[in-house]
Amino acid sequence: MLDKLLKDGQTDFQLVVFTIGSEEYALPITYIQEIITYQPLTKIPHSAATIEGVINLRGVVIPIIDGRKMVDCSVGEESSKRNKDDLRIIVIENEENRYGLIVDNVSEVTHMNSADVEQPPKEIGDNESSVWGVGKYNGNLIVLLDPSRIASFNHQNFSFNEAENKIEKEVKVEN
Repeated sequence: MLDKLLKDGQTDFQLVVFTIGSEEYALPITYIQEIITYQPLTKIPHSAATIEGVINLRGVVIPIIDGRKMVDCSVGEESSKRNKDDLRIIVIENEENRYGLIVDNVSEVTHMNSADVEQPPKEIGDNESSVWGVGKYNGNLIVLLDPSRIASFNHQNFSFNEAENKIEKEVKVEN
C-alpha cells in the first residue's frame, strides 16, 4: 500500500483519522471522496451483515458499510441505535467501487512518515484482513485500513459487487 501512497522519494503521506468504538483507525486521504453527516439509510434485503443499507448521494446510490460490524466491535450499539448527530459517513472511492463507511467520529487529517508504519503482526490477521499496517502517531497506535480490502470485505461469502447488483435491482423494482 505504501508504494501507492508515496511518489518520487516522498516519505510522508496524508491520512484521515477516525474512531470506531474506542479504537483509532485511518484511511489514506487519496481514497476519500468526502465526509458527510449520517443520513437515513434504505435497507437492502439479504445483504451482508456489514452492509447497513444504501444512500442516495447526489443522484448516485451507494452502499454503506457499518464500521463497527466490519471490525467486529462489540462496544456500544449498532449504528441504527447510536446518536446520529455523532456519526459520520466517509465516502470512499477506489478503482473498483464507491461506498460509505459509518464511523463514530472523524478526528483529524494528518501526515504520517512511512518509517512510522509497520506491517500488522502475522498472528492477528491474514491476507483477507482490511488492515494494511499499524501506524505510530503521537504515542498511540493507529490501525491503517486498506480501502480496496474494505470494499471486497468477504463476510459470509458475500461479494461487494453482488451487493451493487442487488442494489441496482432493488432500486429498479421500486421505480
